Amino acid sequence: MILITGATGLLGSHLLYELTSKGNHVRATYRNKKSIDKTRQIFSYYDPAAIDLLNDVEWVKCDIQDVCQLDLVSRGVDEIYHCAGMVSFSKKHHAQVLKTNVEGTANILQAAMLNDVSKFCHVSSIASFGRPEKSNQAIDESALREENERSSVYGISKYLAELEVWRAVEEGLNAVIINPSTIIGSGNWNSGSSALFSRVWDGLSYYTEGINGFVDVRDVVKVMKSLMDKNVFREQYIVVSENLSFKELISFIAKGLDLNAPTIRANRMISEIAWRLEKIRCAIRNSDPVITKESAQIALDTQYYSNRKIRELLNLDFIPIQQSVSDTTKNFLHPIMRK
Repeated sequence: MILITGATGLLGSHLLYELTSKGNHVRATYRNKKSIDKTRQIFSYYDPAAIDLLNDVEWVKCDIQDVCQLDLVSRGVDEIYHCAGMVSFSKKHHAQVLKTNVEGTANILQAAMLNDVSKFCHVSSIASFGRPEKSNQAIDESALREENERSSVYGISKYLAELEVWRAVEEGLNAVIINPSTIIGSGNWNSGSSALFSRVWDGLSYYTEGINGFVDVRDVVKVMKSLMDKNVFREQYIVVSENLSFKELISFIAKGLDLNAPTIRANRMISEIAWRLEKIRCAIRNSDPVITKESAQIALDTQYYSNRKIRELLNLDFIPIQQSVSDTTKNFLHPIMRK
């Protein structure tokens, strides 16, 4: 029995497909039943007939803050893939981000140890490495964590969650940590990284020249499954395909959607104005901002990440991001996928 937390998210859904398509018995947690419909759409991306695989999934509504629920859902489980988490750069969500990502991880780890789970894969993020002041050198797994004014609460929460995993490892849990870069793939077109495709489709005039790491969701799934199958524990791996500028990424998306790429460069001054105007707009409408101070900073930063450690271990050839974007835009344009 395999347990996936956050099974209806972008990564969790693609992992769920991979495991069920190989005949594994999977228990999957969700918070909102409507999100299962999004997972059904993602399965149809691989094969319309694959939707039937969801009939064999043991779905369990579960709040990662509920220790008793997590204990019950972890019983009889051999492996856990912990994909659940909260991504937000909005100031009003800071407390919830810390609670979900740190306390939630501690809760599922405790449940895993109480129920003698054999294997545990924790999904962290490259954000846990922070944003060092010096950006001319690629960040690898040995990088020192530097907390400074550029550090995001989300990144801090993922780092603190990793510390919970290392504590559990010292207590005997067989666990491995992966740190994916920004994940590209078909998902919920209104949230997460997949929402960028909607933004470009709706008309995006601005681009930034910041550089970050990106990776195809299928490669992340492949890495997770391979590490667990090979019993690789007490290790941490950055999972990134390429380091690209946001300008390049947005241009790839525009091309895939048969649109013109943005032509206006958003410098630091424009970005500062943009997130402040967005803050005012959302205060009036009582909605969540699309652009925040932290996300604007990330879009301007230049950060490089190394995939050498995972590439050498698995001898993995990553999917080029241009190909990943091309595959994703085809699904975005499919009328069923965009409902």
